[in-house]
Amino acid sequence: MSKLKVPSQVSPGVHASVLESLRTSLEALKASGPRREEVLQIRVRDWRLTTDEGRPCLQIDLDKGYPQVPPFPPFSVETFLKPILPETRMSLDTCMEIHHWLLESKALDNFDDELCVQVGSPGPEPTLRECPDFCASVGLMVRVETQIPVSDRSKFTAKLTAVLGTEKALILVLSEGSIDVEIPVLQIKTAHALPFHVGAKNKKSRKKG
Repeated sequence: MSKLKVPSQVSPGVHASVLESLRTSLEALKASGPRREEVLQIRVRDWRLTTDEGRPCLQIDLDKGYPQVPPFPPFSVETFLKPILPETRMSLDTCMEIHHWLLESKALDNFDDELCVQVGSPGPEPTLRECPDFCASVGLMVRVETQIPVSDRSKFTAKLTAVLGTEKALILVLSEGSIDVEIPVLQIKTAHALPFHVGAKNKKSRKKG
């Protein structure tokens, strides 16, 4: 595989492989006895490759997971009314220790040598990629882009009102006013939670679109 340099090189398979490598490297740091105890609470939530003036930039999102375990699907806002936000506060020293460890590990071997690496919290619009992240976000507004059109669209900003299916075959229910759209997670290109977005109130009567 050629060195990763631009976002177009990142297929779903490549993303999953790199995410696993980053997580394995962080677990090795924890096992080695990190200088800061806070490192033991950290997980690699996600990563993304961007470019800055032609230079590849790897952004690695860290958090401490969720203060309570999100429920497993299927469920909806009718039975689970309050979203669970991830714990994202961490010290700069903790981020620096993880940053240094990853730079010295083999987790970044598949990236271009001119890579800029940024490590930190996921910010105000965290990505959603795995079952717990989607389940914890039920009740929030989300922004979703699909790989293929769903209901003649590929971009949605709507309220996540239910998660159906199973952990390996999730289906999101996005609600826009009285319209519900069901989107299989396997068809999603990108998804972000929007916890500070002014969302619509729950609607009791909906129809599927």
